[in-house]
Amino acid sequence: MRKYLSTEDAIGYIVGEYIYYECTNCEVVVYSYPVYKDSCACGNIEAVAMTSTVTIKDKNKYKVFEDR
Repeated sequence: MRKYLSTEDAIGYIVGEYIYYECTNCEVVVYSYPVYKDSCACGNIEAVAMTSTVTIKDKNKYKVFEDR
């Protein structure tokens, strides 16, 4: 079940086993901690496992949720 998280006061991006990013531009869901690298169809969200980083180009076009 998706539980959307607030990102208003966040510094950086959350990465974890149950954390996902949803691009509101192309509606693709990206796992925050992929095996290698994952990104949405339009390139707005990218997650890289080797560096445990999430990069978001347009900060107004994404949502973060926890799914257990």
